[in-house]
Amino acid sequence: MREIKFRGKSTKTGKWFHGSYVYDEEWNKHYIYHSSKLPDEPFYYLMREEIDEKTVGQFIGIKDIKGHEIYEGDIIIIYYKNPTKFYQEIQAVVFSKKLIAFTIKNNCKETEFHLLGSSWIESREIIGNIYDNKDLLNGRKFPEL
Repeated sequence: MREIKFRGKSTKTGKWFHGSYVYDEEWNKHYIYHSSKLPDEPFYYLMREEIDEKTVGQFIGIKDIKGHEIYEGDIIIIYYKNPTKFYQEIQAVVFSKKLIAFTIKNNCKETEFHLLGSSWIESREIIGNIYDNKDLLNGRKFPEL
């Protein structure tokens, strides 16, 4: 079964929250609902955190080599293996409206992208995200496809 969840960066603290995404149309606010345990309490509460709408990213259903969940907007190192060589590239995870799928956007060839589930991808490792680690992209932007 597919796990559907989101993350977003708090407008108040700048901290990342993971959970269910809700847009409040009446107040034009974006929220992540998440469970949180308060100090000295034995149980969890459902909490709501207002987030910056530009930082909302969906879990793509794949984890990296360290077991971390990969979200839309993550910057990852892809380790490729083809019949003749082994190499790596830094890429950003984006949602392609054209393909209606999560893809990786190549930092060297901006027009090229590959599906994350490709059989020739050996492994993936998250090294940052496009919001907090823009320096990893060498000044290139990764707009929506």
